[in-house]
Amino acid sequence: MRKRPLVASIAGGALTMTLATLVVRILGLIRWGTQAGQVGSVGVAEAYAAANLVPNVLFEVVAGGALAGALVPLLTAHIVAGAMRKFDATISAILTWTVCLLAALGVLLAVGAPWIVQLIPRVSDPDLYALTVLFLRVFSVQLPLYGVSIVLTGALQAKKLFAWPAMAPGLSSLVVIATYVLFGHMAGGTQGNVGVVPHAAVQVLAWGTTAGVAALSLPLLIPVRAAGISLRPRWRLSATDRRRLAKFAAAGLAGLLFQQCAVVVTMVVLNAAGIAGAYPTWQYAQAVIMVVYGVLIVPVATAAFPALSRSWAGKDRDEFALAGAAGLRMIAAIAVVGATTMVAAAEPVQAFFGFTRGGVAGMSQAVAWSGISLVPLALNFYLGRVLLAAHRTRASGIGTASGWAAAGCLVVVAGVVGGAEGASAGGAADVLTRVAMATAAGQVVGAIVLGGMVRRLLGSPMFAGSWRGILTVVAVTGTLAALARLCGPSAASLSITSGLMWSALYASVIGVAAAAVIALWCRDDVKVLLRSEPEGHDGP
Repeated sequence: MRKRPLVASIAGGALTMTLATLVVRILGLIRWGTQAGQVGSVGVAEAYAAANLVPNVLFEVVAGGALAGALVPLLTAHIVAGAMRKFDATISAILTWTVCLLAALGVLLAVGAPWIVQLIPRVSDPDLYALTVLFLRVFSVQLPLYGVSIVLTGALQAKKLFAWPAMAPGLSSLVVIATYVLFGHMAGGTQGNVGVVPHAAVQVLAWGTTAGVAALSLPLLIPVRAAGISLRPRWRLSATDRRRLAKFAAAGLAGLLFQQCAVVVTMVVLNAAGIAGAYPTWQYAQAVIMVVYGVLIVPVATAAFPALSRSWAGKDRDEFALAGAAGLRMIAAIAVVGATTMVAAAEPVQAFFGFTRGGVAGMSQAVAWSGISLVPLALNFYLGRVLLAAHRTRASGIGTASGWAAAGCLVVVAGVVGGAEGASAGGAADVLTRVAMATAAGQVVGAIVLGGMVRRLLGSPMFAGSWRGILTVVAVTGTLAALARLCGPSAASLSITSGLMWSALYASVIGVAAAAVIALWCRDDVKVLLRSEPEGHDGP
């Protein structure tokens, strides 16, 4: 039987993930919209946003960054060798260690919550302090659940099973949406006044959010069992696996450490500006950007990762270069489309979020500049994965870390340059613009560093034929975005419904135009990537 071409494998996996992710991201956007309407941007929302960030950052620093890029190449080596018992033993040991370590960290987080909250600007104020501590203690339960999610997701993706990991966040969103609706009903309009919001409503919000994380992780046990993966409590990893895991984990941890530092710095700078609702508004803007990122970028890069890892493990360097270059062209073009769409639709998006309790002043500026950062962010994600698949772990770690380190430093500079006086004068729009511009500039630094490392380590064929097509896409979609910004309506002139309609219109026009350009520019690549499998099937 003929083996399915690698690029076709990537395309098939990307298509599966794109369809699943589209549904999930729509649910995610509905979730954020429900949060905006039922929780708001001030009062309870500020305590909730700050407390919810802490376990996410801790998880990424302690385990998420180490495991996200390590599991697929580590487990793929066992699949290629046909050593499925070693596969099961390895994933069992990693799961055991991950859950136990994160559970212990969760206990420490719950105990230390009062001291941690004191370090966070604004929510350390007396009116928000007690509520933030309560949220943080409940959210500490989420840590081991996140660990289960990332380990099982890695196991499934290594076996090229993408549907369940892609759909699991949708189950989580459904649980959290129901939580927000119930909280809003119980709060009865008191969300902005922490002193009078019912305690029962707060408990529903805290524990319902945690139940959403359980829905993200525990259902993955179903496809894991169906895939024949045998999980048993186990502590021992082989010496070879320990070395490989340490190598890959170090690369992932370096990037994620600086990424989470940048996330925390952003929260601190926005809260320190003293503008009520600035950080929740930033989160809502990022939620919109992540819909585009998740639907357009993540499926291609995630589907490429195990396929490229198998190609490298099988020493098929020509196929690796071919598939890597094709994936890069797809990522670059699609990222430009996403970026220009966000720039065009920024004002209508803010209008759509007009139902938010407390308002979302400055959201359009955050959406536009964060949209621009989609291009370097997508390149960073993909090029980092290419280097990991080629076992260039140090280069991947350094390149990814450089982008987030630059972003964090520039956000600090933006906060210092703006200052409290400048933030007060310019309002939320000014501080959000500064932070978004700084983040975008930092990601550009990362893309330059990673691109240079890929070119030096893997050669210039990875970039062959990329730039002319990208410039064409930029010219067409950029022109449309500029026309939308110059001639389109402002957020203040739009209602919630018309904001949604204008956003959909801009996305449709730019998407259709971009699809035509991409089809003309890389029609040969499209034919290769959509090539179907003549016979046989993928398998170890």
